[in-house]
Amino acid sequence: MLRFPFPHPQFMVPPATPSNQRTSPLASDSRSPSPANISQHRVTVDVEVEEESRQRMYYTDEEDIRLVSAWLNNSTDPVEGNSKKAARYWEEVAAAYNETTPSDRKRDVKLLKSHWYKTTKKISSFNGCYNQMRDTYMSGRSDDQLMDQALELYRSRYKHHFTYVHWWRVVRDSPKWNAHIAAEGQAKENKESKMLENKSKMMEHRSKMMDKFSEMLHVDTSKMEPWAKQAHLRAVTALSDELFGRDDPALVRIISYK
Repeated sequence: MLRFPFPHPQFMVPPATPSNQRTSPLASDSRSPSPANISQHRVTVDVEVEEESRQRMYYTDEEDIRLVSAWLNNSTDPVEGNSKKAARYWEEVAAAYNETTPSDRKRDVKLLKSHWYKTTKKISSFNGCYNQMRDTYMSGRSDDQLMDQALELYRSRYKHHFTYVHWWRVVRDSPKWNAHIAAEGQAKENKESKMLENKSKMMEHRSKMMDKFSEMLHVDTSKMEPWAKQAHLRAVTALSDELFGRDDPALVRIISYK
């Protein structure tokens, strides 16, 4: 056997693994996993893929239309529909939707209701864009041109494309839909009005407190009894804390007692 004067890595034989050293199953032969490992790995992947597919199951245009139809046909009278409790109403909508839905595409009340409310906000916003462009007179404008202008206005205003024209075409002339949108708009308007009213009251209250604070700062306490001075100091401090905050670093309170 030839012996070289110095070792060459390409000719060196790796040392044998000691008998008492355990070898990792993956390191032994990664190309030949045991049947148990194959089965367990495949089951895990299948479950994860199935869960992801359920969570990312997007609605097709046809499914959108069936959801809208289920909502419209479940009491076309908006008064009767509003009188039903929300849980019962949406249970009936989900039942009508799933009745003609393949088993692997069915959805529960929570998913349908979430999709409905998220999408109807976009429908309502686009409807406003469409009506705005429609009310802007342009001689010789076709319906397709009007639609293009409404879509462009929506995109520029909300920074994304409107992809629910199929949904909008179904509900745009529905009395129930229009009543629903009007009610939603009125509720939003009432909420905003209430917020403005509360804000106005808070500002008025703060203005009165500021006047009182300024008045108290100019009170001559030199002739007051010690206990009255202390009471005045506590009152001014409490009012200052309420107006400016106790830990406000920008506030420097200087109260002089003569």
